Amino acid sequence: MNSKGFLCLIVVSLCFLQCKKDNSNYQGYFYSKVPGDDAQLTLYLDGHIQGLLPFVKTDSIGFTADSIKKYALKLNVQEGKHKLEAKDQNGLTRSSGSFKVTKNKTSSSGNIGGHELILENGELRVGIYF
Repeated sequence: MNSKGFLCLIVVSLCFLQCKKDNSNYQGYFYSKVPGDDAQLTLYLDGHIQGLLPFVKTDSIGFTADSIKKYALKLNVQEGKHKLEAKDQNGLTRSSGSFKVTKNKTSSSGNIGGHELILENGELRVGIYF
């Protein structure tokens, strides 16, 4: 291979590395914003059951982000788009939608109920309600 070919190969390789998607992982904290035993929800993420969503009262005096971290369902969330669904004890979908997380940015859409997303310092907090 001549020097021009080698230089071209290096340039193409560098371009590929710059364009490669960053598959970052985020620490996700998932919780319910709905109180009561009859509001017990099970979280499904991308069609897979993840566990029960604990209720976290986010509107109380003295509430901090650490309160969520202490009680929420903790999951690693990979960068990209995800489908979110929360079902009650009878299997009825009470909240559903999707969200996308990328470096320093989130977006979401909902079908039933709703959810709020907060991305801060590489941590994702997701409050689910209906």
